[in-house]
Amino acid sequence: MLLPATVSLSFLRRKKSLGATQAILCFFLVALFFSMGNAVAQTVPVTLQAENFATKTTGGLTADGDAYCLWSNGYIEDSVNFPMSGSHRFVVTAFGSAAAGRWPEMEIRIDQRAIDSVTVDSGTWGTYVIKGDIPAGIHNVAIAFTNDYCSPSEDRNLYVDTVSISSSGKKTQITLAWDPSDDSDVGGYNVYRRTAGKAYKKPIGTIENVPNPEFSLNVSYGKQYYFAVTSYNRYRNESSLSTEVSWPIQVLSPNGGEDITSGSRCLIQWYADSSAEEFELLYSLNKGRSWQPIATLTSSFRSYEWTVPEVVKRKTKCKVKVVLKGARGRTLGSDVSDAYFRVNP
Repeated sequence: MLLPATVSLSFLRRKKSLGATQAILCFFLVALFFSMGNAVAQTVPVTLQAENFATKTTGGLTADGDAYCLWSNGYIEDSVNFPMSGSHRFVVTAFGSAAAGRWPEMEIRIDQRAIDSVTVDSGTWGTYVIKGDIPAGIHNVAIAFTNDYCSPSEDRNLYVDTVSISSSGKKTQITLAWDPSDDSDVGGYNVYRRTAGKAYKKPIGTIENVPNPEFSLNVSYGKQYYFAVTSYNRYRNESSLSTEVSWPIQVLSPNGGEDITSGSRCLIQWYADSSAEEFELLYSLNKGRSWQPIATLTSSFRSYEWTVPEVVKRKTKCKVKVVLKGARGRTLGSDVSDAYFRVNP
């Protein structure tokens, strides 16, 4: 007998010890990887940590080790896979130190060709956006500091934390990956996709039971997609559907079944594509008939501590919703709790 697969969303592939007949799946839609020889290039959409860039021609880690300081003209560089040609957004979290009345200039380079630059004109962390047309393929992405200045009393430096890269076109590519089943009867997997309000129909792809099963596909911004996987044996008997993951956004908690005390603090968590500009958080106490605002947050957030509203009577049909907004306020997707949670007085 084939049991339904267990699917979860994760930034890292992880193993679980379950029964031998259970197909174990672990989707991750960020931290995607594309192999090229001995090198490994992360795939757009992706957020890169500056301190982890493969090449650094100057500078060093900040005191806390969580960012990188370019203290003279030079760059940090790493390889990135761009699965589709077209316009892309580079959102860099950075700050600068000014000297001689000027702030640091930051340049984005693709294969050491500059696509644009921006003045990092603040001494506190902020986001700086650069856009450029990038052809499909693996390219070296560099963040360069180009106007160093130092005197006995002043030192102009550039500090970089993260670099988020996403397609600013209508489509992008994502990769689904999961841990293979250790059941000897499993011959492979069927991948299913649906959009909001629709049911799963025919599989969109079939993958053999290889050591590291993956499935890549193109998706369109502005739609909410849901994915699930089944396993099948050599007789083509098929398991039931796994639990779902969704793109470009997925509510992780509260996701149904929780008992929450009114007036307490509840952690809302979600996954989102790196194209996000901001998030709108809402809640409903009446099965989603009406929604009340919680907060509007910038793209750096993936969790929020919500102060649960006071109720005088137990509410049993509660959900939260997270709406992903892109450039110019365009709604790129939204997701709600999979099932109801309860709020108690």
